[in-house]
Amino acid sequence: MKLNKLTRFPYPVLQDETDDYLSGGFSVDLEVIESLKTGGLRIECSIGLSEEVLLGFVQSGSAKILLFVTCLETYFNEPFEVAYPSGSIEVERGKLAGRVKVLSLIVSNEELKGFRSDNFHPDYENAFFALSSGSIIAVGDDFTIDVGREKLAPVESIFSLAKGKDIPTGEIRVDLDEEKITILSEVKTYESIYKIRNSAAGKYILMSSIYLPAIMEVLSALQQDASYYEDRRWFSAFDARCSLEGIDYKKGEILESAQKILRAPLVNLFRFMEEVE
Repeated sequence: MKLNKLTRFPYPVLQDETDDYLSGGFSVDLEVIESLKTGGLRIECSIGLSEEVLLGFVQSGSAKILLFVTCLETYFNEPFEVAYPSGSIEVERGKLAGRVKVLSLIVSNEELKGFRSDNFHPDYENAFFALSSGSIIAVGDDFTIDVGREKLAPVESIFSLAKGKDIPTGEIRVDLDEEKITILSEVKTYESIYKIRNSAAGKYILMSSIYLPAIMEVLSALQQDASYYEDRRWFSAFDARCSLEGIDYKKGEILESAQKILRAPLVNLFRFMEEVE
């Protein structure tokens, strides 16, 4: 069953994208709890429903609230019923991985032979609808979440250092066409980077001097054409990290986003230097 917020129906449906109803709304707030120990996923939700007819259906049991969970990577596509005004669902380990879509719906639990409301748009004035059990009568919020350990991996794990040709001493270049984001430098610079890397403060220095500009280069490339890099192994991890940090890499300030991905590298460097003084 393929659903999205742009799906249209031959009868009034409460949703933000249409004016089938004069007033009222249906909203869902989610809290996602992922167990890295068991691999299971728990979604807790708080539901707002202010359209009186539909609220009456839900409270009487004539309709139910569903979260429709879809994961293309694992071919998972299942609805879960949740209680009103708050409830939760659990998905067992292995069912979900990577990008997961969650769409909230209200669905009839029985036949609604004389479905009408004074709250319908005037186009439906005096109209009655016969809906079968399982008919969608409201479409609420949809969410995208990332599932799995990938988003928690150190960001530097998706990078590799390599020697490059025709690069001035002290400069770097970034190659995004490999399975890892490759930071290239000439031999002397490459050897100096490795020396710094193995020092106590090395990680903190390189975050600001090497990884920060490299990530800015990645963000710039993704803003131009993210689809070109989607088959690279580094892309899914970078995409998940951006999602975790609330970053839309297709737009926004590149420098600000890069610092957020690295979780304020200068602050971490200053903190380290204070600790060793």
